Amino acid sequence: TKFLLIIVVLLLAVIVSAVQNNKSSKLLTILNDWLSAPEADQKLSTLSKDIHSLYVNTKAEAEMICRGLEYLKAQFSAKNYANLNDNLYTLALLFQRVKSKQAYRVLNERGIPLLVEIFNLYRNAAEEEIVRGSFREPDVFILKIFAQYNNPAGTKTLIEAIKSNYKPGDYRWHLIFDTVAENDRYNTIIGELGEFLPADFAGISYLDMCNRLAIEGKLSKHPFDNEPGYQFLRKLLQNQDPDEFTYAVSATAALPFINSRYQTELFKLASGHPDIDVRIETAWAGAKLGDEESLQQLVEFAKDYRYGKKPVRYLKELGKESLAPAETKDEDFQALVELCHWLSHPNEFGSYPDAARIVDKRELYWPSTEDRR
Repeated sequence: TKFLLIIVVLLLAVIVSAVQNNKSSKLLTILNDWLSAPEADQKLSTLSKDIHSLYVNTKAEAEMICRGLEYLKAQFSAKNYANLNDNLYTLALLFQRVKSKQAYRVLNERGIPLLVEIFNLYRNAAEEEIVRGSFREPDVFILKIFAQYNNPAGTKTLIEAIKSNYKPGDYRWHLIFDTVAENDRYNTIIGELGEFLPADFAGISYLDMCNRLAIEGKLSKHPFDNEPGYQFLRKLLQNQDPDEFTYAVSATAALPFINSRYQTELFKLASGHPDIDVRIETAWAGAKLGDEESLQQLVEFAKDYRYGKKPVRYLKELGKESLAPAETKDEDFQALVELCHWLSHPNEFGSYPDAARIVDKRELYWPSTEDRR
């Protein structure tokens, strides 16, 4: 029996290897066909619709991607920008589909310097030469790749883009700073920026990253704990545009890590804010600093099903889960909490409902867990 089991395992390994090699050869074939065609500026995404779902498994595939980048770099000299956005975006996307150390090494050592050159050529190209504002506009996405890879040239280019406020309104800055927070280069970036704070949404994204790192205990000093940071936070808390109240939540999340000489006014602005999420965040910030009144406010907020999800989570985070009101453990209450939380998401209705109620409930067999609920 053991002998047969070993044979089966070996056969499976051979099959898996064959499948992976087939996928690898598919990527190589697509890129080779693209580069070998008389009109190599055709769209990669139309040449193969599933190229975005393929992985980079081998050194040969990574080298072929670099060949593609060299071709696109040459297109700038020829001033041939046909399908440049689409093809550059597709090649850059493959940088985050790497499955082997060998492929990563090639892309990190050879691919990233090529992307740096192309990024600089792209940003300096005249507006009328390259179509801007398309979904597949690749420049900000390339900055995300720089945040992912451990290459000094890429990190330097990312820092320069931040300092020059390159496209600060692009929503992808949040993805970039999320990526930075997950690797060991955030100290380098924070150190190089010093007291410089990015503008627009890039600034909000940078603030969210700094808050995250501060909460995780990874910062000795919050980068917004200075005069420019105080002015930035105060402006967010004074903003009365309902569409930007989430920015005030981000500002409030920084308060436990800000010097006391700035705290008093900022706490006053936050506690009197018209948005309930900002006031919940204020209660969390105060409770984190050890204020009992703020802690009790969190408990009171948790009693309201309309916005009770976040206060309960904060009580747990603060090690005060035992203070959560009894009703928060009731299944009907939890169902309403989940509904209201979903409704409040910016991608749904963007606000909490005035009221909600359960119109029907029953026990059903639930296939995914194979039990009744």
